[in-house]
Amino acid sequence: MAIRKSLTEDVYVGGTREQIKEAVKTALEVSGFTHIQSFDQLDQISAKYRHFPYYGTIEISLLEASEGRTHLRIFVSANIDNIYALFVSPGKKIAEKFKVAFCTLTRS
Repeated sequence: MAIRKSLTEDVYVGGTREQIKEAVKTALEVSGFTHIQSFDQLDQISAKYRHFPYYGTIEISLLEASEGRTHLRIFVSANIDNIYALFVSPGKKIAEKFKVAFCTLTRS
């Protein structure tokens, strides 16, 4: 059984939940996540990341922040039972993969 560690980050972005939801799905696809599932009633998107040496899951909740802004709550759970986890947090790397792809998509 794998040893896992969790990480939660909050990010605020401009745009409505529907606009951001599509950008989140696209960013997950582009950055190599698989098994992407969207739970529209809960405004949540989940996916798996399985690229050596990082293995884990990501859940992104879209919350209304204010008029024209969306609050993204990013929850990552990653395996830490390998030698590479001693040097770099797998959870941070998985979250970073998503955030870089998301920023790239929303800025262009």
